[in-house]
Amino acid sequence: MNGAPFMAWLAIGMVAWFLINDGFKLAQKSFRSKRGIIKNTPFPIAILPAVQILFSYYTHLILLAVMLVVIGISIKSISFYWFQLLYYDFAALMLLLGLGSVTAPLVAISKDFGRFLDTTLVFLFWMTPIFWSIDNLGLGALETVIKLNPFHYIVQGYRDSFLFDTGFWEYPLYTLYFWALVFLLFVLGNYLYKRMKPIFLDIL
Repeated sequence: MNGAPFMAWLAIGMVAWFLINDGFKLAQKSFRSKRGIIKNTPFPIAILPAVQILFSYYTHLILLAVMLVVIGISIKSISFYWFQLLYYDFAALMLLLGLGSVTAPLVAISKDFGRFLDTTLVFLFWMTPIFWSIDNLGLGALETVIKLNPFHYIVQGYRDSFLFDTGFWEYPLYTLYFWALVFLLFVLGNYLYKRMKPIFLDIL
């Protein structure tokens, strides 16, 4: 794929996706799945999405170690750009925390909304270039729509770091869009948490 070994290209994309997938699922259900703690323990429940995301990151580190073995066999070289992984992991965690802060209160109120999010996540998996390359679309509106998906920023960032020696600073507008979206998610999540906390505490 674009000069990179396909197995390495695919493994990198899958490892990035597993972090997003697992973190998002755990974060959105963090309030509903911890009803016992919320009901019976004086606990700062606002941190539950972050705790669940960090748990998913622990699993991600194991997969990352396997991925590095695959890359070492396929490429047999190490690049300075590999250190960008720290940036993209931080970006992924912030994105997941923003998404969790928005969705966790809503899922706490409605279990059906959680099922809807699970279905949406399957759709986003196929809309994110994991098994296919965005370059196959050519330049146009469809490529722009795909890039609006913030998950693409993380997956492509992983591949740019390990396979294509491309820095995130080479996409200033795309990076600005990503962090602006994360900021908006945090603002919206804070608002929803304050407004819905009394409601979902009664429901749970």
